[in-house]
Amino acid sequence: MLNENALDDEIVIVFMCKSNSARSVVAECIARKKWQGWEGTKKSFYSAGTQIKKDSSSSTGIKIGVTKALERAGYDILGLRSKGITSLTEELGDRRIHYVVTMCCEAEGDLKCNVTVRRALGLESANPLVPKHLSFPEKKKLQILSTTD
Repeated sequence: MLNENALDDEIVIVFMCKSNSARSVVAECIARKKWQGWEGTKKSFYSAGTQIKKDSSSSTGIKIGVTKALERAGYDILGLRSKGITSLTEELGDRRIHYVVTMCCEAEGDLKCNVTVRRALGLESANPLVPKHLSFPEKKKLQILSTTD
């Protein structure tokens, strides 16, 4: 849940997709690397899924091909694991989520209609500090991914 008294000395951004086994994990890694060492307000990046189904071929729940590609590209995958919205909010504790970026139409639908997801993100309350939702169109995803080489 969101803490109304939390200071905004950190901006928390969550990339959300259905299973948190590929797209949102890649976005989290890219964002962490791109904004590492920037001046100003600290930015923390996370990823989560709305309907987690563990990938049986991986102990982390992330598709093996994804972790191998991230490693080859020089991204830090230490501690990376697939997690649901509830696990993420527990991990964050009192830290406020400022932005939720949906990475697929399933997550988009869950954000709008799934009461469990909405409650976990604090969207079902009258709290004025609810996170802003940013949809992430396919074209923009491709532009960002193509410029990370």
